[in-house]
Amino acid sequence: MFQESEIITLVVALVGAFLLTFVFTRRKVPELGFFYSGFFFIVAASLFTVVEGVLWNTLFNLLEHLCYVFSAASFILGCLFLDRRPGAGREGS
Repeated sequence: MFQESEIITLVVALVGAFLLTFVFTRRKVPELGFFYSGFFFIVAASLFTVVEGVLWNTLFNLLEHLCYVFSAASFILGCLFLDRRPGAGREGS
């Protein structure tokens, strides 16, 4: 069974994903791609959390935790690539 907090978290994540998608399609900022993918991995993890309470507990629990790992990796890569873009951190030179 699932908890109410899991449903609320999923709803908030889906609304955030909708808003982020809207902003991303309008602005098209390529250097933030890893951050967007990291956020969508978090949304998928929230979805898997709810689904694991209904069926195939072990499989969806594994998928949930893999999504958190991929989300962390995406955020790390996003920080690394954001720091290495041309002109990053070189104000005043």
